[in-house]
Amino acid sequence: MKKIKTITSLTLGLIAIAPLANAKALFDNTFSISQENSVDYLDFTLDSPQSLDIYTNGPESDPVIYLFEGPHSELNADSKALATNDDGCPDERCGPAKANSNALIDIKNLEAGDYTVAVSDHGVISEGGDGFLETEAIEGENGAVREGDITVDVAIDDELLEKEVEALAAQSSQITRHTTNMIAQRLSRNITKFFTEAESENKIAGSSDVEGKNTALWGSFNYLSLTTDTGSSDIDTGIYQFLGGFDKAVGNLFFGTALTYAYTEHEITGLDTTTHTGGITPYVAYKLNDFMFISGLVGYNYTGVISPGPGTGLHEIYTEADLSVFKEINSFMLKGRAGIRYSHNFLSDDFDFNNTSADLLTYIVDTELDYRFDFGLTAYTGILYEFYDRDILRDESVVYMRFGADYQITDDLSIGAIVETDLYGQYTSIVSGGVNIRLEI
Repeated sequence: MKKIKTITSLTLGLIAIAPLANAKALFDNTFSISQENSVDYLDFTLDSPQSLDIYTNGPESDPVIYLFEGPHSELNADSKALATNDDGCPDERCGPAKANSNALIDIKNLEAGDYTVAVSDHGVISEGGDGFLETEAIEGENGAVREGDITVDVAIDDELLEKEVEALAAQSSQITRHTTNMIAQRLSRNITKFFTEAESENKIAGSSDVEGKNTALWGSFNYLSLTTDTGSSDIDTGIYQFLGGFDKAVGNLFFGTALTYAYTEHEITGLDTTTHTGGITPYVAYKLNDFMFISGLVGYNYTGVISPGPGTGLHEIYTEADLSVFKEINSFMLKGRAGIRYSHNFLSDDFDFNNTSADLLTYIVDTELDYRFDFGLTAYTGILYEFYDRDILRDESVVYMRFGADYQITDDLSIGAIVETDLYGQYTSIVSGGVNIRLEI
């Protein structure tokens, strides 16, 4: 499987490096450093391996930090610091310090276990200070310190947070793409059945009759695998998506509403997260003549992180308009669709990235060939082209190919299956498969 060179080119450009002072800390505390309390400690425990940023904010001091394995109560003459830093964090990232700069330890793949951060002021050399030494961090005493508060934060590595939010945007884009394309395919199958003479064509997920006597319930389950190589770390994403709803046909009008739920797992080196997505998408179609119809939809999705990660939510509002044509030739059905989709994404206010919103315009061209067998089975294949016009990042073209089949069990019940992959994507590599069912009541 080919890999995405950079997922930001696939997504919406929401990402910029966040100031560390705005990152959501896993552990934090503020210490009052004085001559009597010249060294203090932040103990913390990791339940799983993590890549961390450990940083200070000491506007009245010149902070220095040491990272040790184990709680500070177990420090002894044999203890060795895993990492240390003095003046490593520029003001624009950690805020100003009274002298020089704040401290920053950027440590990758720290194993699960107990740790402690020793913090103190560098010390005033002219007043007898000799810097904050490792031995002083262990012994808990430092001389000639500047007195003042120093805040110590332990947070997920900001680069990993960036990748995670990138993964959130990519995930949201794929969930929306699957939702809108499933609705489009559903409309195509049902309108060609109920608004034409192709009475025996199967459906991807059912519909009510043209006289509006029945309501159709339908649902589909889809799994999508997305693999990303960002250079410094891999991102593997698995999306389990359920899409279902109801609809009705009245004369030349066809309308309905789809609900979606998706559970997603992101595996990122140093940071694994899971998310939930919920959304709603009303849709409508109108027959123009015996071979053409127009359709439109509007939708909203919300994605929230439920395990260690950016601690934010991603909102997506989208709309799509399509013009579709179809032609029946014996047992074959030729279909075509051209459309445009607009989406607006934005992060929740509880996480302060520099860029918190972005827009994406997608141009769509879709073709499909169906073959209807006499025993109730319809097999089909299709090619979907999407061109992504982004307001921040580079544009991209992706070509998808799908294969599927539907089987009419009874007049009121049908089932189907579909697989899809990208034939060409400058930065994407996607494989998905799903099943669907419809029931008229």
